[in-house]
Amino acid sequence: MSGRRNFTISELYCSHCGMMVTVPRKKSKQREKGHVKDLWCIHCKAITKHTERRAMDHEKPNFTEDNNSSSNYVSTCV
Repeated sequence: MSGRRNFTISELYCSHCGMMVTVPRKKSKQREKGHVKDLWCIHCKAITKHTERRAMDHEKPNFTEDNNSSSNYVSTCV
């Protein structure tokens, strides 16, 4: 049962159309930040370069400046 928790989801973005494809990866087999992979894009219908964006590389919103403002949340998440 513990083997099920050793996976993380990486997002791969097509360099041609910009669409995202998700790929499950073992935590022990993670790729470096900005890893480029040649994949068949289901949207472009061609083999294109996809750039990997790992879950741990995502920027987190900064709430330290103004905790009561919802506009701060929207501006940091976009």
